[in-house]
Amino acid sequence: MKAVAEIHDSEAILLLYYYAFKGKLLSGLIHNVGSPLQSVMFLVELMGSTVNLLSDFDETAKPKLDIISREVKIIADTFSDFRILQQLADSEEEVLDVCEFYHLITRILKADIFCKHNVSISIKSSLRVAIPQMPSRVFVIMFVELVRNALKAIKSSSDKGGVEFCIDPSTLSKHEIIVRVIDTGCGWDPDFDSSLLFQPSYSSWDFPKEDFDEIPSFGLGLCCIQDLLSIYGGSISVNRDNNFTQVEMKIPARMIIP
Repeated sequence: MKAVAEIHDSEAILLLYYYAFKGKLLSGLIHNVGSPLQSVMFLVELMGSTVNLLSDFDETAKPKLDIISREVKIIADTFSDFRILQQLADSEEEVLDVCEFYHLITRILKADIFCKHNVSISIKSSLRVAIPQMPSRVFVIMFVELVRNALKAIKSSSDKGGVEFCIDPSTLSKHEIIVRVIDTGCGWDPDFDSSLLFQPSYSSWDFPKEDFDEIPSFGLGLCCIQDLLSIYGGSISVNRDNNFTQVEMKIPARMIIP
């Protein structure tokens, strides 16, 4: 097995894509917390004008406090999800539970305006706990790249799309899990050789000719994922079945609880 120090090139590229992904979510994050913030400010101003803050609150004030509490919790939970994601992306330890991560990334994606209105997200898992045998940061940046590809495919299609995150124990080994990202995006021509997607500098995405709000694709994402997985004893494949594009990663796991 290669030394971990040898992965820096592939990891650096995927880290760039990861931070681009987080950056694009900021506008959605601001949009999502804006409404709760407005509600809190309105209720605080209303209470300040109608309630003597130096005296005990009466029964008319309690419902407003309950609403404020709920709205503040929405804001706190939203920022907490982003904080947890970054902690996992920085962690060298093997502590990431894929099942919990699926729910985390789903909540975070709902902060994106496009995902909120155009993408349905579902989770399918036969496990309760699945911890890959690799640093959390490696799994996070690989998975985010698969999500970015799925969303690009959906944006490239004319209809609204869906993404499914799946995880199953492998039938090949008791110490391996299969992680799948399935989307109903644009797909590709049936005669296309999907193995080309793993070649360096091969991209199926159009290079933007004008101003763009994300890093253009240089055809390195899947190649970098394949490189990282080979270091940790995993593998990746891509196939198209009817209207579904499925990316499958086989990953060694140090803990599997069905």
